[in-house]
Order: sequence, then C-alpha cells, then structure tokens
Amino acid sequence: MSEPSAKSTASVVRAHAKDLADQAADTVSATARAKAEEVRDGAAAEVQKTADAAAASMDALDAGSVQAQVAEQLAGTLEQLASQIRTTDIDRAARAVTDFASRNPALFVGGAALAGFAATRFFKARGRSEQTYLGHDDDPWNDGAARGQYHDV
Repeated sequence: MSEPSAKSTASVVRAHAKDLADQAADTVSATARAKAEEVRDGAAAEVQKTADAAAASMDALDAGSVQAQVAEQLAGTLEQLASQIRTTDIDRAARAVTDFASRNPALFVGGAALAGFAATRFFKARGRSEQTYLGHDDDPWNDGAARGQYHDV
C-alpha cells in the first residue's frame, strides 16, 4: 500500500471515529437533559402538591386566624417555588452547578456525599415503611435490646 493512500485511509477513519464520538455525546447529552427535565417536573409537581395541601388546610382553620394566614402565606410561597422550578433552564442550572463546583471543590464533594447519605437513609426508611414493625419499642432507631423486629406485610 502506498504511503499517501494509507494517510488518506487513516484520515477517513479518524473523521468517522470523530463523527461517531460526536453522535454518542449528543445522545448522552439528550438523555441527560430529558432525565433532568423529568426530575425537575417531578420536583415541581411535589412542591405543587404541598402548596395545594397548605391551601386546602385553610378551609379547616378559622378565617383570619394566625394559622390561616400562615397557611395562606405558605401556600403562596410554595406556589411560587413550584413555578420557579417548572421554568428553570436546565442548561443554566448545570452551568451554575459546574461553576460552584470549580470554585468550591471540597464543599461540592462534601455536599454530594451528604446528599448521597441522605438519599440512602431516605430509601432505607422508605423500604421499611412497607414493613410492619413488631416490638415494644416504638423507636426503630433505638439500638437497645428492647428493639423489636421488622416483618414483611
């Protein structure tokens, strides 16, 4: 094989590999964006549910009472938060997180670890809520000998 054709073949292979890498990056980016939007929409829906619950609780309270005023203010604030979450630009949020992480790497890593621990506790507790707790001690976090047993429902 002559040297010029070997160089042109290598050039074609490199260009094809670059195109494939760009396509893969675009696919990963689109998938990540879709997942982030799904999470954002889910968070907005949860905040909206809480706002609706706060608004509904006002019916059970005396009109004009301090509790009713607090519930009304809470509902309004949560309503605004849900709206802000719904309209958050994913790219802008990602840039803000990236900027924060580059300015404060130790704080970012510590926060990520803390969020991971919190998520683990949440999912463990959620799994236990699907079980029935049998025992004399009502505190499942108590490590004492009086601690009961969990049994599947």
